[in-house]
Amino acid sequence: MPHAEKAHSVSGVRSVFNGIGSQTMFAAQTGFIPDLTAGEILVKVRLASICMSDVHTITGQRIEPTPSVLGHEAIVEVVTHRRPESDLAVGDRLTFSVADSCGQCEFCLTGLNQKCVKLFKYGHAKLNDGSGYNGCYATHIILRRGTHVVKIPETISDRCAAPINCSLATTMCAMEYVPKLTNGRAFVQ
Repeated sequence: MPHAEKAHSVSGVRSVFNGIGSQTMFAAQTGFIPDLTAGEILVKVRLASICMSDVHTITGQRIEPTPSVLGHEAIVEVVTHRRPESDLAVGDRLTFSVADSCGQCEFCLTGLNQKCVKLFKYGHAKLNDGSGYNGCYATHIILRRGTHVVKIPETISDRCAAPINCSLATTMCAMEYVPKLTNGRAFVQ
């Protein structure tokens, strides 16, 4: 997704993962955040959690493109947005879908958005794929146009809600494929 190079009034810091074997595995980078395009949301990361997929990436058990900003589990706060049709307000606490999908391909139309032919995954994308602020190990993230967001009520703490968009979503997806239980018992392996 193209971004204007003109500096936004907000600066951010991101932890860039350069890959296993690089001289500097992680490097902090400070810079201005690009201006938003239509449908995008600029959010500030309140709390990010560490998923095992991130651990697998930094230990070499999972290969991801580099350089990148890892992290896809977080509670964020709206800074500004370009979604005029939404009811989002500055300061709203959100969680967001781990992936952004097109909504129009065969996979999306059959409910398998995670298999979208144009899939973009936060925390798993190369630094130059989009804004460069596309992982949770940063002060800010630019959420893309097709990213689903959910407001988090104040009664739920950031610590409790941070892993919702990955661990809970993964569990709920798996539950859709488990046969209906007749005796209320399940075997988990």
